[in-house]
Amino acid sequence: MKGLTYTIADKLYVSLTNECQKNLVKTLMETRGPQFKFSLPKLERNPSVEEVCVAIDAHYSRAKIVGMGENDSGVTFAGIGDPLTRLDALEHIVHKIREKRHGVVLRVMTNGLYDVQTARRAADLKLETYTVSLTSGEPEQWKRLTLRDDVNDDADFFSLSDWCAFVDALAQSGRKVEVTTPVAPGVDVNLARELAMSLGAVEFRTREYFP
Repeated sequence: MKGLTYTIADKLYVSLTNECQKNLVKTLMETRGPQFKFSLPKLERNPSVEEVCVAIDAHYSRAKIVGMGENDSGVTFAGIGDPLTRLDALEHIVHKIREKRHGVVLRVMTNGLYDVQTARRAADLKLETYTVSLTSGEPEQWKRLTLRDDVNDDADFFSLSDWCAFVDALAQSGRKVEVTTPVAPGVDVNLARELAMSLGAVEFRTREYFP
């Protein structure tokens, strides 16, 4: 299926959906700026658990893994949409991968706009890294950079406080949380870093912004 998997520097990425929460939230690609280019084609539909597992197997059948897998960079769940919107499917996929590939490194990239219960379910997957995007540490700026312009008035459910509670729940569960922030004009990177680390993130990185 087109758009299901892609590789960057030999690292395998799996896209589970084109969608973010209720289409109220910008995709991670969109938060990188209007000129950000990403060549991954949209999925024609959400792939099944079986289709994802077959695609991962196909990747490993071509990969040149040496020794005990020292050069295996694992699987990262990331794409146009947010993978945690399909948490039920992700839980099944992770279980099936680990049944076949013991010790494989698994990661997920998300916007972190979920309730604490979802954070705890995600933490129960015991992935190696949870990369969570933070557009800004300032609430009003965060809203402008994260939510779609045409639905902001209807999107009060989503706030920076929701993001904070999600990251805090992951960190409290003992998971490795990495926070990334696109360096958009006017964004105080130090404020974003301080917020992330105060919530228990162990790594913080900036990403280039494409105005």
